[in-house]
This record gives sequence, C-alpha cells and structure tokens, in this order.
Amino acid sequence: MPLKVYDGAAWVNTGGVSPADFSNTPTGTYTDTGVNYKYVTFNSSGTLTITKEGTCDMLVIGAGGGGQNGGSIRGGGGGAGQHLYLTNYFLSEGTHTVTIPGGGAVNVRGTGASIGSINVAGGGQGSFTGQGASGGGGRSDQGAGAGSILIGGFSGGSGGGPNYYGGGGGGGSAGVGGNGVYGPHSYSPYQGGPGGAGGAGTANSITGTSVPRAGGGGGAHYGAGTAGGGQGGGLSGAAGASTPNTGGGGGGGGQSGSGNTGASGVVIVRVIV
Repeated sequence: MPLKVYDGAAWVNTGGVSPADFSNTPTGTYTDTGVNYKYVTFNSSGTLTITKEGTCDMLVIGAGGGGQNGGSIRGGGGGAGQHLYLTNYFLSEGTHTVTIPGGGAVNVRGTGASIGSINVAGGGQGSFTGQGASGGGGRSDQGAGAGSILIGGFSGGSGGGPNYYGGGGGGGSAGVGGNGVYGPHSYSPYQGGPGGAGGAGTANSITGTSVPRAGGGGGAHYGAGTAGGGQGGGLSGAAGASTPNTGGGGGGGGQSGSGNTGASGVVIVRVIV
C-alpha cells in the first residue's frame, strides 16, 4: 500500500502508484489532452468494485436541502449539499459501498452522501434555522441560515422584510445566497421585492464536460422564480425543482405555493485507462 497523507478531508495517495480499475460498466469514456479516461456515475446507491487498487478521481456531493413552503410570508430557498472533489485518491481492491441520498423534502435538511469512508454533508433546509453544508435562506421575515465553516459551507441569504417581501436564497457550494429585497408593495395583489438568488454552485469536468452543481435554491417572491439550484416560487406559485443528482437546494414557495425538494446527491469515480 502506498504512503498516504491526510489533506484535511481524506487520506490521499502521495504518488508512485498506478491508476485503479473498476469492473462496473462505465457511464462514459473520453480523452483529454492525450489522456484516456473512463468514469462511472452513481445516481442511486450501489457498490463500486475495484479490481485493481490504485488512484482515481472522485466527486462526491450531498443532497440539497428542501425549500420552505410559502404563504403570506415568502419561503426561503434550500442550501446546497457539500461538494467534494478528490484527485489521486487511493482505492484498495474490493467492494466499496456508495450511498446516494434523495433530496431533502420541503422544510427538511438534505442528507449526506458517501463512498467507502468518504462522507459529505447535506444542505440546510429553507428558513433561517436550516444549517447544513450550506445554510438555507431565511423566509421573508427572517435572517440568514449559516453554512458549516468546518466543511467550507456558505450561508443562505436573509429575508427582505415582513410578510410579503422576498425570501432569502439558499447558500451554494461556491457562494452565499442572495438576500430578499424589501421593496414597494401593494396589498392587492400582495406584491413585494424580489427573492434572493441561490448561492453559486461549483463547476467540475470529471465527466469530460464542465457541469455546475450544488447551487442554492432561490427565494420566493411575487412574480417569476428566482435563479438558483432550484427556482423560487412566485405569487400563488410552487417553487421549481432542482436538477436531480446535482445537490442543489430546493426553491422557496410563493403565496399559497409550496416549496420544492432539494436535489439528490451524486458520486462519480474516474480512472485513467
């Protein structure tokens, strides 16, 4: 077994070891700068069978937190799941268990994902109390939810003001959620400032194509949805769903509208062939 060092998140190989190989059916193959790769994507729980020990690259993302239900108080967006990318990680020969969580339900924190001994956290639920890898956004009358500093999480955004103003966006894997806006409103219809955008996600090219993942859910407000891992809701509208297997947070719900679930997590393993 090679010498390994702890990088603050996991034990990683120090070099001098050939690439690992797996017997799972590859999800895809590609060539980048003259190097041939194959990878396997786990969109649901399963097992990775390593037939030759060695090094690999891994992307592990926890599930996003669910957005908050709406009403006269606009809902906050859910926080993104933790986004962890490991390069030259050593995997021993044998079977490694992979756990892929579904996205957090409405008003519920997301669950962590894992492969072998590697574990990542889920995102916080929409509302200022939701704390996870990244914090959920506050509803329109609440403050921001804090992200976990220990795993580099980002906070959600604050609500814009009482009742009818915008909800806060959930924190993403690469940025803080936007604040809801305290803006002009009229009571018929109930209109206020826009909701906060979800925090930025992180782009990764482990599959050969750059794909952004783990963005925070948008906060709800009057009108169209707010950008983020999941779109925020509008007046009397439900929030839009996050893209499955990205770890994005669910959008917050508008007046009489429900929030949406966070996105499920994912594990991707790549080796050189």
